[in-house]
Amino acid sequence: MIGLRGDDRNAVIAAFPDVPGASNPADSVANYNYVHSVMITNKEFPLMYDRQSKDIEAGDRLKSDHISITKVSLTFVLPRPNTMRVLIAFGILLFCTSFFSVEEAVISWPQKVRGVAIVGPPKAVNPEFLSSIKSIHADHVCIMPYAYGLNDNGEIYYKGLDWQWWGERKEGISAMVKEAHSNNVKVMLKPHIWFRHGSFTGHFDASTKKDWEVFEHSYEVYIIEYAWLAREMDVEIYCIGTELSTFVKKRPEFWHALIRKVRSIYSGKITYAGNWDTYADMPFWSELDIIGIDAYFPLSETRTPNVNELKKGWTPYYRKIVALQRRVNKPVVFLEYGYRSVDHTARKPWDSSRGGHTVNLQGQANAYRVLYELFWEEPWFIGGFLWKWHTDHERAGGAGNTRFTPQNKPVEQLIRARYAS
Repeated sequence: MIGLRGDDRNAVIAAFPDVPGASNPADSVANYNYVHSVMITNKEFPLMYDRQSKDIEAGDRLKSDHISITKVSLTFVLPRPNTMRVLIAFGILLFCTSFFSVEEAVISWPQKVRGVAIVGPPKAVNPEFLSSIKSIHADHVCIMPYAYGLNDNGEIYYKGLDWQWWGERKEGISAMVKEAHSNNVKVMLKPHIWFRHGSFTGHFDASTKKDWEVFEHSYEVYIIEYAWLAREMDVEIYCIGTELSTFVKKRPEFWHALIRKVRSIYSGKITYAGNWDTYADMPFWSELDIIGIDAYFPLSETRTPNVNELKKGWTPYYRKIVALQRRVNKPVVFLEYGYRSVDHTARKPWDSSRGGHTVNLQGQANAYRVLYELFWEEPWFIGGFLWKWHTDHERAGGAGNTRFTPQNKPVEQLIRARYAS
């Protein structure tokens, strides 16, 4: 958004004054600091921001199905004739119109990412596992290799583990990538680390410089090995890390170097999965192709949040995402998004605990609906991977299930309709 802030509360942003029929919102700004206007199908709609709180008061947010933003210009309405005011305003007008009369950046992407994150199956699966994915019009799958940490040497490990599930080790990963491509489904490889006792990856820290170096070496070997696989199998998107905020914050130079090494091997699109609360702090977005967010934003404390509550809950997060996107001019993908079919689904959407939950299918559906309404048609938002999808569709989910999967629940129809659009 482009706004002019200052003491003169009669300053107005008026978009498209040269379009026939466009109205000047100056008459409606007596109590507002500025007005931001957009043109939707040849009609102007102002969004008015309160002078004190800066919150949107009118319209909350406009649907963006047919937004065409081509330029912005500034108009000043002076409170009284005054030579000095006129000169100052004219000078600001000349500066601002030359600086802010811009064309909206266009994100060029071949197609929307209508994705699902696949639960790695414990054993080899029939190729028919893709039929349920294609039935909801998904065209991307996220396949996740897993490594584990830490061994007695302070390293992550992932090779020669007889107990590891087939779909989480290289053999199964390769087979599923091949099958996806044979069915015209694109792939993102997204390596994960599972720390002991399920501790959150973002909290991982090392005690000494030597410990960091040992861990970094093992992590680099892991990421580079799968970068080679991504290259060999023409994988479309490669994610170099998932929710490792402390690691990134304390060792940024390692990440800058890792990105360069991956680039030297793999020519596809590269991203990183930033957690909802730390993604904006990552120092390397300008070096990647995609801003990746695991979108578990807390939105509501209500048992069954309604659409209006959820939209209000999204407001600060939406603005922050937009600010980052405009700063680095990269497309945004939700590398993980989804809600459990439980009471209070939007309170702590990351919560994967198993006990003590009550089924709530409507809350899950409402949360999905609002996410789609707010983001899906934005030109800078190129899609996401819902969390998550089981390969044995007939036995997955269902009306009594409280887990994340939307399979065989009412929300599956909502997803199917959105992914078909």
